Amino acid sequence: MATSKSVPVQTTKLTPTVLQATDMPGLYGAELARILNLSCGYISLMANGKKLLETGSEAWDRGSFIVL
Repeated sequence: MATSKSVPVQTTKLTPTVLQATDMPGLYGAELARILNLSCGYISLMANGKKLLETGSEAWDRGSFIVL
């Protein structure tokens, strides 16, 4: 489990920001998973604070575009 002590601050901020940005237009977790190229289970873990987007990953890059 990733914690804010073991990951950069921008990592701990992007994940919840992406989740909030996709919640506003009513996107489902499955749609976010498709956009980020992640599994629905991983999105669920992110929503529960157990996983974060990895800095520099494809999902990170795609998530950055969502919040720009």
